[in-house]
Amino acid sequence: MCHSEAGGNKGGLNFETYENVIANLADIKNQAVTLKKMPPRKPLTSDLTSILSSWIGAGAPKTLAQ
Repeated sequence: MCHSEAGGNKGGLNFETYENVIANLADIKNQAVTLKKMPPRKPLTSDLTSILSSWIGAGAPKTLAQ
């Protein structure tokens, strides 16, 4: 909700599109995976952190391979 127009874009960055996510991928990795500061109230679980890290490591593909 913090990174969407519907949520008031409180995070200052809009992640509603793949292009916006990719443009900020280094910051997303740093904040959510490395520093574990995002989301601020409750960081991602270790499982979700692992999934996000793997997706980024795979080049952040837009679609899953079939």
